[in-house]
Amino acid sequence: AASAAICALAGLELQPAAPLLSRSTRADMWRAVARRERDVFGARGGDAFDGLWPEDVAYLVNEVYGRRCAKTASSLGGRAALVLTRWRADRPAAVDNAILLTKREAEEHDTAGSTEAVPAEAAAA
Repeated sequence: AASAAICALAGLELQPAAPLLSRSTRADMWRAVARRERDVFGARGGDAFDGLWPEDVAYLVNEVYGRRCAKTASSLGGRAALVLTRWRADRPAAVDNAILLTKREAEEHDTAGSTEAVPAEAAAA
């Protein structure tokens, strides 16, 4: 109520916050990262790997990428499924080496085998 009053006084429209990932969506996305690590990059250990935790997945999806594909701006829950994959193929999946893309874009990105560092303007954002 206080937020609505402040926005009304300032003449601004109240923008609702993006909903958090549900526990099941977070777990599904984390399992998808683990599967991708195993199937695409040959990581060992099945679903257990040290690169990302489920909480990291939620942070990346909600806070870093705003629940949108970094390339196409497709939103989570839209037509195309979003997945996290490695930014640089030569480094393991981690908070500082993950990008949120549509599944198709992720497959293209993984095939290209990016070894470029994250651009400075993206790292500063």
